[in-house]
Amino acid sequence: MKSSDTIFDVGANLGLHTLTFASIAREVISFEPNPSLVPNLRKTVANLPNSRLLEICLSEQDGSVDFHILDWNHMLGSLANWSGEPTTTVTVSARSIDSLIEEGIVPPPQVEG
Repeated sequence: MKSSDTIFDVGANLGLHTLTFASIAREVISFEPNPSLVPNLRKTVANLPNSRLLEICLSEQDGSVDFHILDWNHMLGSLANWSGEPTTTVTVSARSIDSLIEEGIVPPPQVEG
């Protein structure tokens, strides 16, 4: 990893990796679709001048998707209910990396995390 790199933190959660990456990269773009995690992640990213947050789910295509958040742990979410446990399902915006790059919203990443 170089100081000129752009890093994608996919599923940034509360921003622990975002914090680390911001100290060594030119830019960190954090992706987080879970609305219950976004308020705290916004606070983390607000203090990092080389970081930004996109409140979207990365997916194969643009649109919206059902996102499953485990009822017993709101920090765990997925496009599929892989646990078989009760979840709360929310509809979130989804974008493909390709369309984000094509539209100039994000640059091509050098490192993905």
